[in-house]
Order: sequence, then structure tokens, then C-alpha cells
Amino acid sequence: MKKIILAAAVLALSASAHAQAQPDNSGPGVRVRPFVGLGLTWGGDKLDSVEFEDGHSTSIRAGGLVDVKAGVDVHFDSPFSAQISVGYHFQTINGETRNGDDGRKTFDRYPVEVLGHWDLNDQWRLGGGLRWSQNAKFSSSGALDVGNVEFESSTGVVLEGEYFMTQAIALKLRAVHEKFKLKGYSTAPEYDGSHVGFYISYYFN
Repeated sequence: MKKIILAAAVLALSASAHAQAQPDNSGPGVRVRPFVGLGLTWGGDKLDSVEFEDGHSTSIRAGGLVDVKAGVDVHFDSPFSAQISVGYHFQTINGETRNGDDGRKTFDRYPVEVLGHWDLNDQWRLGGGLRWSQNAKFSSSGALDVGNVEFESSTGVVLEGEYFMTQAIALKLRAVHEKFKLKGYSTAPEYDGSHVGFYISYYFN
């Protein structure tokens, strides 16, 4: 799985570097642009929770919370465009006991996405595609240590709409359907990692 992530990352970064170094070599009507994105996501089954001394609690969910990504967007001489990206999607809770001992709980994964989009006009486009979440794991440490578990790689579906505020800055809303299964347990239940998210992206060139 690490080889898949590494290969996708190298492909995205290589294409980005090529696009920046040779912007006029993409051919007539084809525009290649590297991009970076940051999103907040909500949803999914509860994996664990932390209760604090003041009485409130926070849950780690299979669809949360922060998603950072980088990739390449290729726009053809038509309303169609294609996109590949590699990301890091995670939620972390830090806590401290009365004795001052620190602890942490984290659920994270490395999604690789291949998407296609269709332009509605100069500002709006709709799209979707496939998402492969690799190396998903729940980990804990310190005062919040409850053990660590790994999940099988999952294949999900993405649907999204994107609005370009400028040629470089875009906002998007998306929905993702995916599920995670504990690694090494044939009868383990699946955890729903489906979520909705709000993203901001910056497109270079």
C-alpha cells in the first residue's frame, strides 16, 4: 500500500513540476495546473471519544476532520477536466489528566483520488470519481492510550461541486461514500467513513 501512495505522490509532484517548468508544453487547448487544497469534513461512525474534566466530550469519527491534499488538474479543449491528488485526512484529539499527563488519539489515512469534472460555465463545475484511502489507522498514546488498530484499504466514491472565485481560488462542497474494515478480522464490522466536506483550493499557473 505504501508503494501505491508513493507512486501516486511521485506522479502528482512530477506532473506539477513539469507544469511549472514548461507551462507552454501542454499542447493547444490543454491546461495543466498543480493545486493544493484544505478541507473540513464531517460524518461517519464514531470510533472513540474523549471526556474532559469540564464535562464535555469529543468524538473521533471515521469521516472527520481535516483533509489536506496536493495534485494536478488537467483541463482539455472541452468542458471536461481530469484531476489526480494525494492527501492526508485526519482527526486528532489531545488531552491531559489531572496529574498533567498528556495523551492523544488519532484516526488518519492517505487518500488517493482520481476525479473528472464537467464545466457548467466559467465559474461552476460538477464532478466525481474514485477515492482510495490507504494505511487507515486509529492510534492512541500517553494518558489516552487505548490501543492501536489498522484498517483495510478502502475504495470510495466522490461527488462534488466547485465554484471558482477567481482563476486560482476555488471553493467546493463534496460528499464521499466509503467504509473501513478492521485489518486481520474476517468477521469484523465495517465502519462507515462517509462524510461531507467544505474545501478551499489554490490552482497554480
